[in-house]
Amino acid sequence: MGLLDLHLDKVPDQKPVTGGEEYKLTIKTAEQKDSSTGKPMLAVMFTVNDHPDAPPVFQNFMLPTKEDDKAIKNMKLRRIKEFVVALSKDPSEPIELDDLPGEDLWAILKLDSDATYGDRNIIGKFINQA
Repeated sequence: MGLLDLHLDKVPDQKPVTGGEEYKLTIKTAEQKDSSTGKPMLAVMFTVNDHPDAPPVFQNFMLPTKEDDKAIKNMKLRRIKEFVVALSKDPSEPIELDDLPGEDLWAILKLDSDATYGDRNIIGKFINQA
């Protein structure tokens, strides 16, 4: 057996799932970090359940800053609230980032085509399962 005799020719290419449909997602990672512009955000990586050849889905939630006016602050908080509610969690309670990996939720995925990243799925809407 060669050093890298892994039969790589048999590995399927990654392929985004069909857009506009609901999918069950599992959180793989969730971390607070700064965006490329230095703004605080929550970076979450999901896998699409039952679709092993689908690439991961990434969602960045921008966190409010003291520079944000009320409309921008509420827009950011609404998106985070939709995420928390889709996890069937109480939005009035704090969320521990370390507890998020392994959690499941449902979302409608969209298909996005990007010059840098190619075809990929993005989250169009989180689904409240309550």
